[in-house]
Amino acid sequence: MRKAPLLLLVFAGCVNVPLPHRSGEPAPSLERKQVAGKREPNELVATDGSSCMTTDTRFARAERGDRVWCVWRDTRGRLDAGK
Repeated sequence: MRKAPLLLLVFAGCVNVPLPHRSGEPAPSLERKQVAGKREPNELVATDGSSCMTTDTRFARAERGDRVWCVWRDTRGRLDAGK
């Protein structure tokens, strides 16, 4: 029963959930963020510069300004970001 309030906060968009990651890499997190742009073939870019890979359908439906749930990764400063 104690998990219910935490889940409510997560799904309301008030909390991000850090996910396991390799040492030295920025931790990905499941969050609801505002879309600032899109990169082909299926990458969404958030207003804070983080990005996430998504399905073709979700990519096609996402519009600039939409808030979407995704596993976001901080790709700012990476040499291969956007390629």
